[in-house]
Amino acid sequence: MQYKFRGKRIDNGEWVYGDKLTTPQGTFIIPDQADSEAKHLYGQGDWTLCVDSFFEVHPDSVGMLAQSQRYKGNDRDIYKDDIFTNKAGSLYVVIWNPLSVRFQLKTYKRGPGSGQCWPFEWTGYDNFSLIGNTTDNPELLEKQ
Repeated sequence: MQYKFRGKRIDNGEWVYGDKLTTPQGTFIIPDQADSEAKHLYGQGDWTLCVDSFFEVHPDSVGMLAQSQRYKGNDRDIYKDDIFTNKAGSLYVVIWNPLSVRFQLKTYKRGPGSGQCWPFEWTGYDNFSLIGNTTDNPELLEKQ
């Protein structure tokens, strides 16, 4: 299984996608399109020579790829912290559930039913719409 991450760049606020690197100096994403020599050096632990291939990102914005399938025919992968809604208007956030060791949709609302988790395969994507993520759209969760 190949792991893929996204993170919001500190220098310009754009999303960058690729491998994640966490160091005492910060959290970085090595883009998918980074040259193979840079990735080889990184894999060997010598990342000082290829720092131009890394982008520092806000650590709280980093999310792992949860579903590599394209969502509803769009050119969009699903990542941790993406926000979905269903036809009834309920909100769900993609989370990593360490107890079940998988990504799930967690009900996000105040009151009864809050915090319930649903495996992706039970949800049926036709009933859900991807409306944002917790980094770019925190106001969506504040309304609940």
